Amino acid sequence: MNILHREAVYLWYYFSVQLEQIFRYWVLGMALGSLVSVFLKDRIHDMFRHLGGKKLGAAVLSF
Repeated sequence: MNILHREAVYLWYYFSVQLEQIFRYWVLGMALGSLVSVFLKDRIHDMFRHLGGKKLGAAVLSF
């Protein structure tokens, strides 16, 4: 039983360390994704609609 407790503490410690390291980037990513989806949604849809009618060649794909 002592071994299970020690392993649980070990896993919890490393999980919490990783969460502390990535938490601010996770929140920033959610905020930026929300801003893009709210404010740039129509512009992105228009760009894809515009590209939908064009043929894409190797010059465009090498970008």
